[in-house]
Amino acid sequence: MHGTPFPHFSYHVANCYDSADLDRALAPLIADMAPLRARTGGLGVFSGAAPVLFVAVVRTAELSALHRMVTAAVTPAAHGPVAYYEPEQWIPHITLAMGDTDAERVAAAMRLLADRDFTWEVEVDTLAWIAEAPGGQALRTRWQLGARPRGLAGGGRPDTERRPRRA
Repeated sequence: MHGTPFPHFSYHVANCYDSADLDRALAPLIADMAPLRARTGGLGVFSGAAPVLFVAVVRTAELSALHRMVTAAVTPAAHGPVAYYEPEQWIPHITLAMGDTDAERVAAAMRLLADRDFTWEVEVDTLAWIAEAPGGQALRTRWQLGARPRGLAGGGRPDTERRPRRA
């Protein structure tokens, strides 16, 4: 069972995005956003043939407002958005394991993790664009909330970084 290479929670997911449109949509939005605090509330599972094990993020009014703003900004740049991430359906979570999972593996992981405390408070101070890439996921762009994205001050593109998927 593989974990995610980037601990995160997703605001929007689509088959693909227009890179230039995404950058233009998010740059002004992010400059005006302040970091916020988020709380988690235990473990959860999205059921199915390949279940997803996650840490539940408590959905607050402030987090929902941020989600609505991000969704409104990025949807025009998205091709094939995933309906589960629409504001009415969104379940904020931090994925622990996905992809090569099955009921037995998730049950074993739940037994291993059941005694741990998953009630955390975390600062949400960045937005990132994580994309599928050959061999796993890649961090395409990361923006600091409340700050002009690096690389955009002179009209350029945001700094980008790529990392291979970790096993």
